[in-house]
Amino acid sequence: TSNLGPSVEEPVSSVLKGYVTVLEHLCNRNPAAMFGMLRDTHDLAHALRCDDVLRLSRRARPTPEWAGWRSYWLGSGENDLSLCARLLEHALSESKAKQDTALAVYSVYELGKVYSRLGKVNRARELCSISKELAINANLSFAKAHYLRLKGAVLVHWGDAVQGLKALETAELWIGEDELARAKASRAFFEASLGQPSQARETARDAYRIGSQIESGPLLGVVAGSAEILADVHEGRRFDSQPRLERISLQASIAGLRQFVVYSEELRARLFSLEGNAELAAHHAQIAHRERLSSQMAVTKLERTRLSLIAAK
Repeated sequence: TSNLGPSVEEPVSSVLKGYVTVLEHLCNRNPAAMFGMLRDTHDLAHALRCDDVLRLSRRARPTPEWAGWRSYWLGSGENDLSLCARLLEHALSESKAKQDTALAVYSVYELGKVYSRLGKVNRARELCSISKELAINANLSFAKAHYLRLKGAVLVHWGDAVQGLKALETAELWIGEDELARAKASRAFFEASLGQPSQARETARDAYRIGSQIESGPLLGVVAGSAEILADVHEGRRFDSQPRLERISLQASIAGLRQFVVYSEELRARLFSLEGNAELAAHHAQIAHRERLSSQMAVTKLERTRLSLIAAK
């Protein structure tokens, strides 16, 4: 039986609920302390739903000291990728002005991913070089991990996918345990997208194993679950793919992971097309297209590959 991760109805864990409650309290009374807490618990903050972090960051009274971090959290969660880019460029500028290494590392990483998703590949590659320089100068494990993860993501989407997967796997040697499950889930999805179902399934199992011991948030179930479904599709086990993809699409929407709404709807369209159901194929393709337009997502080399590898039974 495939592990689908948390169900759509599963409540947020008590730890994450308590974490949000503390952030809410600080947001109302001491926004500077809230942004300080978000910085100091960076990986745990990424376990929250995007909407939670966006809501708190928007509501918090801006302060000059934390302007860069506020832009970072907004830029990490907004749906409009062009807006994300502007916010993250501001965060990067603030990191330079305040000589804030952590903000620089995180901003460059998110900014590189945003430009990759926008299809601005040259800028994404420039940010890979900046990330590498930060990793060398800082000589900190999290800086090395973020450089390798950004390099791997850009390569997988637009360049040499084999080298990209190697960079992502190497990055996991430097990633803290709070982020490791989500990093492995992402690699599993890339592996499945490249037609490597056995490897994807093994990596997804590792992600779930690690995630069961920490607060992983909704991303783990959405991404690792997507990897498992795609692995099953590649291996011809498609009898329950549509209801599983429907659930993933809903989970992704609730969690604010809009790109996985796109991916699940595109896969549903592809499978309906292969089954000869043109009407439902067109319906789900339209949903995916609408989501792509709203966020300005480009179609990457990897995304074209993902669908082209799915053949008729």
